[in-house]
Amino acid sequence: MYRRIVMLRIWNVIVCLACAVNAISQSDNARRTIRVGPNIQVSKDRANVPHTEVVLAADPADSQRLLAASMLRYEGSEDQCIVYLSTDGGASWKTVLEPGVRAEIRGVKRAADPAVSFGPKGTAYFVMLAAESRLQYHYAVVFRSADSGLTWSEPTHVHQPTRIDRPYITVDQTGGKYHGQVYCNAVVLTDPLPGTGGTSADGLPQGGLGIFFSSDGGRSFSEPVLQRVRMANQPHAPRATGNSVVLSDGTVVMLYNFVENPLRREDRTYWLGVERSVDGGRSLEPASPSQGERPPRGRAIPQSKFIGKTQYGVGLECLAVDSSSGPRRDWLYAVWAEHDGTRNRVMISISTDKGLTWSTPTLVSDSAEAGAAGNYRGAFMPEVAVNKDGVVGVSWYDTRDAAGPDAGWDVRFTASSDGGKTWEPSVRVSETSSIFTTAMQTTFGRRIGPGDTAGLAASADGAFYPLWIDHRTQTPQVWTARITLGQSLR
Repeated sequence: MYRRIVMLRIWNVIVCLACAVNAISQSDNARRTIRVGPNIQVSKDRANVPHTEVVLAADPADSQRLLAASMLRYEGSEDQCIVYLSTDGGASWKTVLEPGVRAEIRGVKRAADPAVSFGPKGTAYFVMLAAESRLQYHYAVVFRSADSGLTWSEPTHVHQPTRIDRPYITVDQTGGKYHGQVYCNAVVLTDPLPGTGGTSADGLPQGGLGIFFSSDGGRSFSEPVLQRVRMANQPHAPRATGNSVVLSDGTVVMLYNFVENPLRREDRTYWLGVERSVDGGRSLEPASPSQGERPPRGRAIPQSKFIGKTQYGVGLECLAVDSSSGPRRDWLYAVWAEHDGTRNRVMISISTDKGLTWSTPTLVSDSAEAGAAGNYRGAFMPEVAVNKDGVVGVSWYDTRDAAGPDAGWDVRFTASSDGGKTWEPSVRVSETSSIFTTAMQTTFGRRIGPGDTAGLAASADGAFYPLWIDHRTQTPQVWTARITLGQSLR
């Protein structure tokens, strides 16, 4: 009898210890867990219209307000753009701007490459490309909202060169000398040269990186300040420009990439770098020493801070700044997709000195699994954002969970609370995998697939919101989810 009582007590102790260990484990998991909320369809208003290439901004003054934009394509027409607004933390969305149906934009045959940003005092901005024909005479137009995205002004033409590509927009909210100033950056091809049709003698287009500024709240814009990128004696525009950010002292930092020789289209090698303006977009600063692998000697590459060399992957690069009051304030984080010859993977480089020098790129995506075949294999189209606590979040499209005969993609997310030194195991965000189609793997197939960009923003309360395209309804639609972090990640 005594032995039975002793054994029972020992068993009770074991059970209690197990419960305690489990409770501690659950408590630790609760502190560390990346919590993903339900998937929310942003584009319900246009549920039967294919969407592609999304962007997202969070209002730093209102944790419930989010602004999303996307390209869309009506049957039998060219690309157009649309803007959606949420005032309840992403739980519901409504259409607030569809430029293609407005009288002042009618006649534009193509609208593309949307971007959005919030400014001070309830302002919001939307920029897109507009074109009078499919591939010629692209120009950027900016719409302004004075009521945090509810209603929108007539458009302002930023600039009308021969062609402009992939504009982005950002606003200075530092409270400093350039507070409220609006910046638009893009690849700008300049007016045609006599007898060349807008190209140099070797057939390469004339142009470079361009930055425009507006000191009247987006009602008018300056002429572009151009940074020409010259490889040998071949002036040409960079392959693409990423977004720009504003540091606490008002410095504007613009991310971009370019190829060594644009005539060698089969060469997948390209270079990443940044340009900086310290005078409100009126000039791009002179050359300075730079860390990171530089292009080959003998090439005349002026005034750039190089991150390094990489292999072309799917999706444009993305830049984020830590605007918190923490110890890593003004740290910069650049992410991109690199193709290693087999699959895409997500890389990151970090600058702790406001973009002058950059760390050796390191891997963010955490799976060697591939899944889909072709250009989309692996992890691609990354986005990066930093929340109010200085936590860095990265999202991307990923093929690991959608392998097999119907290969496809999901969206994944990870976070770092130590400035990118270590990363949490990534979590799946999308509840349903999207299937690749044969058409998407063609040159222009991205127009009916994910596009060139996804979205990621950190709201004023510290939550992250990825924005993506998926096919769960059989029509490419825009989706989001609210992601919150455990205690140890705050």
